[in-house]
Amino acid sequence: MKIFLDFDGTVVSHRYPVIGIPVEHAIRVLKRLQDKKVDIYLNTMRSQLSTHSLFDAVNYLSTNNIHVFHICDYKLTPTPPTETEFFIDDLPSAVCPMIQNVHLEYVVDWLKVEQELERRNIL
Repeated sequence: MKIFLDFDGTVVSHRYPVIGIPVEHAIRVLKRLQDKKVDIYLNTMRSQLSTHSLFDAVNYLSTNNIHVFHICDYKLTPTPPTETEFFIDDLPSAVCPMIQNVHLEYVVDWLKVEQELERRNIL
């Protein structure tokens, strides 16, 4: 299984080019995915915009013990989940549930994503 993971608005709130506020439950669910040997592909606009900001995102994940299997050279457009791919992204085409954080910003709702991953027997 490949998980295509966006960064800003998904793992952290939108603060580009700096690292935003952690999105609640993101790291915990990502660790569960790692425990299931799911390959995490970092699929972020940062790879197209700035090498330094991409490094910051990878470093953030690494510091939180999240291993990135692959970094996409350019951001792939999210598609609905399939048997082999699942996009976790704040873009509408990813079909990920959203929630407002304490700063009233819309970010990915990781509790609902986790439920969907469990329903699909990915977790």
